[in-house]
Amino acid sequence: MLHSLRNSFLAGFLVLLPFAVTIAVVQLVLEKIGGGPSVLVHEYVLVPYGLLNALPPTEQTFDEYMQSNVVFAYTLRFVSTVVIFGIITVLGFFSRYFIGKFFVNLTDRIVGNVPLINTIYNTAKQIVETFSTQKRAVFQKVVLIEYPKRESYALGFLTGQADGEIPARMRSGTLLNIFVPTTPNPTSGFLLMLPEKDVTQLDMSVGEAMKLIISGGAVIPDWEHKEAFLEAEKDQEKKGIEEK
Repeated sequence: MLHSLRNSFLAGFLVLLPFAVTIAVVQLVLEKIGGGPSVLVHEYVLVPYGLLNALPPTEQTFDEYMQSNVVFAYTLRFVSTVVIFGIITVLGFFSRYFIGKFFVNLTDRIVGNVPLINTIYNTAKQIVETFSTQKRAVFQKVVLIEYPKRESYALGFLTGQADGEIPARMRSGTLLNIFVPTTPNPTSGFLLMLPEKDVTQLDMSVGEAMKLIISGGAVIPDWEHKEAFLEAEKDQEKKGIEEK
């Protein structure tokens, strides 16, 4: 009886968990992004111009007013969040052009020269650039390799073909540069140079592989070509049996 109740509870918990996480994330976004602008709008627009039946800021704080007007609080935060997203989108649009790039580079140089702050800024910038479209283009393909020992496999990213002194001295034919990221922080990892025959290229995208790595293997991407691959494997087995 208790075992059945426990299983039922766990099943219900797993059903509700995605909804709870979604609600929590949305609430966090509204509070963190829309919370600040909401305070400014309330204090400097709505109250001073008499747009709300609220006490002056000196007599009633923003949080106190919001606790008694929950619906309005979330509406204001939602609108503020949409406006912030709109501003970010406009900023991203203009950053593609000369004037926008000029101001972005100017701000980058100013912040980059401020002691202590520049360390935090440059670190955050490196992380962002790692996951940006431009940097992800460096990762040509997702690959599977035997690492760190035989019959132990790891995901990696093909960054190119090794050239110059290293493959010449090794005399091992074509070597591929493989970046093997760490979990759950893929911004660090190892550079391996492996023979082409020891590298298996996969169908999954770089973004799907990143999700798999960051989640520690919990988020497994769908494989569209699974059925075709299995059919091809069966055909190969049949041909092998017939040849024998």
